[in-house]
Amino acid sequence: MWRKPLARFENQTFAGDVDIDGNEYLNCRFEHARLIYAGGRPPRFEGCSFDPVQFSFKGPAQNTLVMLKAMASEPKMRSLLRGTFPSLFGN
Repeated sequence: MWRKPLARFENQTFAGDVDIDGNEYLNCRFEHARLIYAGGRPPRFEGCSFDPVQFSFKGPAQNTLVMLKAMASEPKMRSLLRGTFPSLFGN
């Protein structure tokens, strides 16, 4: 279900640290940016360009990635993760 974004940005250029939780970006450019996701509502990107960009995670999002990485270090859990998230593994 679509919900109103926290903030809507159109035709803007972003650089540096950008907190993206819950925001909507339409036809925006991200140049030398670090997109920071903290586990809130997912952002929406439409018609945007990213050059070069890196993702950074904090709070609940970072905790989730730490847990998944720990799970992936165990062979039996890795198989479970592949079945749960097939698009991440090219299946």
